[in-house]
Amino acid sequence: MAFVDQLKTLRSRRSPFAIHIDLDRTKEVPLQRQLYDQMRQAILSGRVPAGCPLPSTRSLAIELACARNTVLGAFEQLLAEGYVTGRRGAGTFVANILPEKIPRGSIQIGSSDGSSLSSRLSDIGETIAGIMPNRGERFVSFVPSVPEIGMFPFAVWAQALSSTWANPSQLLATYLDARGWTPLREAIAQHLRSTRMVVGDADQVIITSGAQHSIDMVARLLLNRGDVVWIEDPGYPGTRAALLAAGMHVVPIPLDEHGIDIAAGRDADKPRMIVVAPSHQYPLGCVMSLKRRLELIAFAESNQAFLLEDDYDSEFRFTGEPLASLQGLDAGRRTIYVGTFSKTMFPAVRTGFIVLPERFSEAFSKARAGLDIQPAIVSQPALAAFIREGHLASHVRRMRMVYLRRQQALVAALDKLAQGVLTAEMQETGLHLVARLDRQLGLDDRQASAKAQAGGIAAPPLADYFCDGRATDRLLLGFGTTPESVMDDRVLQLVNSLRR
Repeated sequence: MAFVDQLKTLRSRRSPFAIHIDLDRTKEVPLQRQLYDQMRQAILSGRVPAGCPLPSTRSLAIELACARNTVLGAFEQLLAEGYVTGRRGAGTFVANILPEKIPRGSIQIGSSDGSSLSSRLSDIGETIAGIMPNRGERFVSFVPSVPEIGMFPFAVWAQALSSTWANPSQLLATYLDARGWTPLREAIAQHLRSTRMVVGDADQVIITSGAQHSIDMVARLLLNRGDVVWIEDPGYPGTRAALLAAGMHVVPIPLDEHGIDIAAGRDADKPRMIVVAPSHQYPLGCVMSLKRRLELIAFAESNQAFLLEDDYDSEFRFTGEPLASLQGLDAGRRTIYVGTFSKTMFPAVRTGFIVLPERFSEAFSKARAGLDIQPAIVSQPALAAFIREGHLASHVRRMRMVYLRRQQALVAALDKLAQGVLTAEMQETGLHLVARLDRQLGLDDRQASAKAQAGGIAAPPLADYFCDGRATDRLLLGFGTTPESVMDDRVLQLVNSLRR
């Protein structure tokens, strides 16, 4: 019996293969999609058997009172996905072999909403989801570690992108070195030598999509699952998340005023790697002393451990001379240097880098190709030109002064408007400071943060950065995106939220 005849016998139900097609014009789902879904379900369930001829598109359109193009579109989709076949001069038929190997009979394809499946992530997925704090996109001010996007020279950036991709070479548009675009790696190596005293050349630079990607890649390719990794506590949650995802045994080590407290880890499992942010510890903001840096290098040497230096925003140092990198002090022997352009440019550029000890460079590059072949190439030539032509250095110099003025304005506003609520001191580096809650307020940091969020202000609790989530009396306040002209208003908004 022809398909259209089956439709005509629907109400009488005389045909065992009769199907009901109901195009509901009140739904937002297009009629073409409704027709495709219902015909596909009928084919998969066996109610329309293999080899059954389909009606002509014209006759089916008349039968369903819809446009012929609607039917044509549904048929073309079924044909493209292998549910039907076309025979020249004979018409369209249900395919003998279907794409899915689904038991036939009374099964109603698509009738389940998936509620029988668990909505829970894997154990490690649940752990990581619980670690990561709210990024605070909806808040008007004080989101930590977010740079000012409005002052970035996007016109210059657009020109760099356009000049590369208006007429790209075939080489640029195909698979390249797994380490990344060579001119960009050369530019990064030169930039780091002159600004951070990092030891290494372009062959040791690996382009990534950011700091967390870098840490994940280092853990997967240099360490074994279950290896012990020491991290700073408190510290950046993304670091812990990346290490846990790679199967590492993460051990939090407390800090003192000089940085990670090596002595405090004397009873802990010996590390295979130690992850630190020596130039500006996140979130406390302390700078690791030279004495502690040398002690850390000696400790890593004696324990045959790697050091991973996360140098995420050291460019924005407001007092004194730039500090030498830990990697430079170590001469690149066992220190892996990780950096990113998220703070110096804008977060969506999603470009970071690793500087490896020379002995790992070639093997690491080959292994990286097994993870994701190569980093995304689109922005790399533009970024190479942006660095090489001095635009990055110029932008950093400009923004360093902008951020200094904004931090000064924030501290002054807190001194003036937040007495009995919050106090804070200037930080010598970075895009945020740590403010202390007044005891008379009677709030811990989680309670205070919740009140601030209810008032539209981001003020993450320091508790979010401790591995055990312990309550504290401190909040993080970012100043990168808040101009001096509105600083008093924003601080007053925060203070009123905390007092409410």
